[in-house]
Amino acid sequence: MITEEILNEFKQRMKIDYDIDDDNLLSILNNAYVVLQDMCGDFDLSNIRGKFLTMEYARYIYSDNAEFFFENFSHDINEFAINLFLEREANG
Repeated sequence: MITEEILNEFKQRMKIDYDIDDDNLLSILNNAYVVLQDMCGDFDLSNIRGKFLTMEYARYIYSDNAEFFFENFSHDINEFAINLFLEREANG
């Protein structure tokens, strides 16, 4: 799921330069990823849009503002889910 590379990218984005919270951050990132997969369908974090949404949702969770993520990113989430569906349909 969440690799060390993705964790480090997230920490860089959040300007976190300590390691003591890594387990918590991994949990947050994993939870964000699973929720988005449940909503949108399976995707790999090599998918740039999926990775972006996962990190943004994790950022909202980390900042105790998770309830605002879906409202603020509803367009992006819907578009992502539709694109994933269309890709699956095109690939059989």
